[in-house]
Amino acid sequence: MKRILFVTQTFPRSEKDISGTFVYSLAKSLDSLGLEVDVLAPHTDKLPYDKIFNGLYIRFFKYAFPGFETIGYGRSLRKDIKVKFESIVVLPFYLKKGNENVKLLARARRYDFVHVHWPVPNLFMLGGVEGAVGLSLHGSDVFLTEKLAVSFIMRRWVRKVSFVASCSPELLDRFTKTTAFQGMKEVIPYGVDSSTFSPNRSLGKKIREKLGISSESVVILALGRMVEKKGFEYLARIVSKLAEDKDVHVIFAGDGELLNSIKKIVSGNQKVHFVGKVLRDEIVSLYNAADIFVMPSIHDSKGNVDGLPNVILEAMATGLPVVATRVSGIPLAVKDGVNGFLVKEKDSEAIFEKLRILIHNNALRKIFADNSRKIAVSDFGWETIAKRYYDLYLSVTNNF
Repeated sequence: MKRILFVTQTFPRSEKDISGTFVYSLAKSLDSLGLEVDVLAPHTDKLPYDKIFNGLYIRFFKYAFPGFETIGYGRSLRKDIKVKFESIVVLPFYLKKGNENVKLLARARRYDFVHVHWPVPNLFMLGGVEGAVGLSLHGSDVFLTEKLAVSFIMRRWVRKVSFVASCSPELLDRFTKTTAFQGMKEVIPYGVDSSTFSPNRSLGKKIREKLGISSESVVILALGRMVEKKGFEYLARIVSKLAEDKDVHVIFAGDGELLNSIKKIVSGNQKVHFVGKVLRDEIVSLYNAADIFVMPSIHDSKGNVDGLPNVILEAMATGLPVVATRVSGIPLAVKDGVNGFLVKEKDSEAIFEKLRILIHNNALRKIFADNSRKIAVSDFGWETIAKRYYDLYLSVTNNF
């Protein structure tokens, strides 16, 4: 059996945690194809150092005292545009301890391939490690790579790399231009578990009742971290107009540094609901409480942008039409006029117009919803995505 080591800075810390679920899902899907996948991730939140998680061996490596473990799990950047000072301080210790653990695991487990997620900073942990290496880009890592000092260092380190894969053509292009990478490049979107995320409107009934939303109301859901690149302010600006001639409710789910700013924009609107951070076992019910999903992603003020938000694929698998922006990897999943609408980024009026069409056209909503489910199942199942990675491993190493 061939062995793969995933090096990542985010991985589910429990079965309810939504951090890095796509890394976990890919690992499990590769496992089902006959590969043995281990995971190395940073320690945090009183986790054990070694853990078997649904059949996968996970090592959470310690690199700082409790309270100072600030890298990974969405904590390294302030508003997703600036590295936090405390993360810069502990970075040398993170890289040192990460490198020590990679070497220990490589000697003990003899991996056939090392797959690095988020090359900044995780690729820099592979000093002295031999063998084939691949990279997966996810978003903020590309933004950080474009910083002058990082790009200079990265140009040397990518010489170790056999392939670079990304869920977004834009991110892949930006990374390869910045680093002058000459190896194999592949656009591979994330996948979705269409058995977990599936239409079952009875699951959403309790959420509607809890929020005081009737079964006849049209519910729009926006789910994600409240940071600039998600673009939620452009939805917030037009929510009051949506309910002027129909009973429409908007749910914002997630937390983050811009949450209070979003709340101020919609202050006093009784048909806007903020439910805060959502655990994994609550997300399926939340999707099933909605009629339309919105993802207004943007290039933020520093140039950071999403790749392909997992929440779009989850919403599609749950049978929701999607209104989203035409940025990065989103058009890989949302087909304009087929399972939703694509609009220009930062265009609140365009978002309003497309939402208004869906609010007032039940038949079109149903067509888009059915198409979303079909596309998610046929094109984005984790088995399909894992097979593409398996073939990529095979193509870049003779030892596989």
